[in-house]
Amino acid sequence: MHLIAARELDASDVLQAFRHDGWRLFLGAAFTTVALIAGSLSLVRRKRDPLLLYLLCLPHSMACGSGFQSDLVKLELPDSCFFPD
Repeated sequence: MHLIAARELDASDVLQAFRHDGWRLFLGAAFTTVALIAGSLSLVRRKRDPLLLYLLCLPHSMACGSGFQSDLVKLELPDSCFFPD
C-alpha cells in the first residue's frame, strides 16, 4: 500500500529527463568505473596505497552526487525533503 499517490509519468517526460541528463549519467558511469578499477587494484596489490584509496572514494562520491542532481531523481521523488528543488 502506497501512502503517497504516484504521479503519472508520460514517456515524453522521461525521455526529456534522459536527454537533459545524458552527460551527467555518462560522467557518473565513468567515475564509478574509475572507482571500481582503483578498488580492484588496491585489493589485488594487497598493500595499502593512499592514492588508490583516494581514487576509490572521491570518484564514487562524485558519481553519487551527480546522480542525485539529475532530473530522473526529481521525477521519481517529486516532493522529497531530501532532494529539494
